[in-house]
Amino acid sequence: MRIGPGRLHGHIQRIANEVDNRYAGDDITLLAIYWGAKWFRRKLVDELRFGSIKPQIVRQDSMRVASYVEGGGMESNGQPQIIDYPNNPEQNIRRRKVIVVEDIIDTGLTMRDTVLPYVWSQGPESVQVVAMLTKFDRLKVGKNDLCLLTSGPNIDFFAVGSGLDWLGHYRDLPGIQEVILKK
Repeated sequence: MRIGPGRLHGHIQRIANEVDNRYAGDDITLLAIYWGAKWFRRKLVDELRFGSIKPQIVRQDSMRVASYVEGGGMESNGQPQIIDYPNNPEQNIRRRKVIVVEDIIDTGLTMRDTVLPYVWSQGPESVQVVAMLTKFDRLKVGKNDLCLLTSGPNIDFFAVGSGLDWLGHYRDLPGIQEVILKK
């Protein structure tokens, strides 16, 4: 195991504190890029609502973006697409403070070129991104291009567990674990 459940929980608490420091008492919308980020958003909401953090109004929505090669690739195909849009995004995010919740930022291209332009097109008041994990060594965009409020640990491996999957498997593993393929 590369990042144990307790250590990951500590990172999520820190991220929740960052969100709270920026948005204390505000009406915010957490827009999860699912499937993986739904797990992270649930943990983040738990911290925002039930932890020692100041209360705020938290709305939730999701969108699905696909960028991995069909059949089990571990690399992006370079052509990310929004597959499922938020439920009535105009109602949910128009004139709202939106926090895009991402499980992992790899190259940053999907966020910069697909997710953020779509979210901004819906007329939010503001947009920031939080990520459970990052791969800053692989970024192909500037950090400022990501509207990144905060993120969890920087990793350098293909991760599964805590919402992250490979071929639809291993989302339920505790903590963050590395996929190692035998040759």
